[in-house]
Amino acid sequence: MFAQGGMGTEYKANSFMSAGSGLETRSEVSVGRLLVPISFNVNPSFTIGGSVDLVWAGMDLKMAMPGSQMLDMIGGSQSSGTIGGSMTTALLGAVSGGILQAPSPTTTPVNWGYFDFSDSSGFTGEAKATGFGGKIGAVFKANQQLSIGVTYHTKTALSDLETSNASVMFNANVDDNLLAGTWNGATGAGQVGAPAGTYSAAPITLKGKIKVNDFQWPATLGVGAAFQATNELMIVADVKRILWADVMKNFSMTFTSDATQSGLGAGFAGTVLDASLLQKWDDQTVIALGASYMLNPETTLRVGYNHASNPIPDSYLNALFPAIEETHITAGVGYMISKESSIDFSLTDGLETKATNSQTQVKSTMSQLNWQFMYSYRY
Repeated sequence: MFAQGGMGTEYKANSFMSAGSGLETRSEVSVGRLLVPISFNVNPSFTIGGSVDLVWAGMDLKMAMPGSQMLDMIGGSQSSGTIGGSMTTALLGAVSGGILQAPSPTTTPVNWGYFDFSDSSGFTGEAKATGFGGKIGAVFKANQQLSIGVTYHTKTALSDLETSNASVMFNANVDDNLLAGTWNGATGAGQVGAPAGTYSAAPITLKGKIKVNDFQWPATLGVGAAFQATNELMIVADVKRILWADVMKNFSMTFTSDATQSGLGAGFAGTVLDASLLQKWDDQTVIALGASYMLNPETTLRVGYNHASNPIPDSYLNALFPAIEETHITAGVGYMISKESSIDFSLTDGLETKATNSQTQVKSTMSQLNWQFMYSYRY
């Protein structure tokens, strides 16, 4: 059982990431695998192997979006993505019907929007998915010192990440008579009087179900070599190609509001919102170098260096998903308790990396410090 990977960010409610909402923004993504492996020694020099993987994923998201960006995604340049569905039809209808209006030519009818699905756990996400993956590989022992390996990891086949405990909130400029309950312009039924023609900012909160569509871990191709320089010292090198471009074209969500909504949300009951943020990640090449030294028959020391190209184009960098890390330095130690049992500890330092969104000029700075402890039993 292994942690495949993940990421997360968190910004205070008063940061610019809140788009004026005054709400916390955060992201949390985790992917894990339970492996069922098998290997076969074809001959003393050649081994093949593979695994069937049970894969699970979890995600939390609290994402604010300026109203200007939302409206641009609905019917503008759509440079950052698209928003559509019956909810946008209802929203635009409310604007054309005079229910929602911009109070001045320099503002928009919608001030900000907010997507929210998150649990309180540091180990799970509110939206969950399960599925499968697989690996196949081979190792060729060229001589007593040199071994060469190749591997292929399939793209995962995860279900959509889903939760029924989600909400979407709009802060809109609503006609004051509607806010006062004297004009039912949302449905056109039982109208009392006419719209006031003056507007005040008010939240419209919708409860419902959300799906993150087709979120997958990418396929990976790899080749590596291990050189036993001495009885104690082994030197290794790997090159991997991670095919992000196939799975990170966009970040797509579908929100379906509950059939019953209260207050200003009543006119949006049962509607659907499709949102897709452009990602357009590039495939990534990862180079890893490492060495292990057997200090004594029980203790092995390890060090490593890992460098990868940043897969995220500057124009689509999102501060909630800043997977821009490029360089890692690792150290570890393994200890054989017995012939059957061993423990291993590793520490990884992801060196600080900076990138700037070329459209918004928002700069992201990222660094990481990870540790892992593993117990192994051989039978």
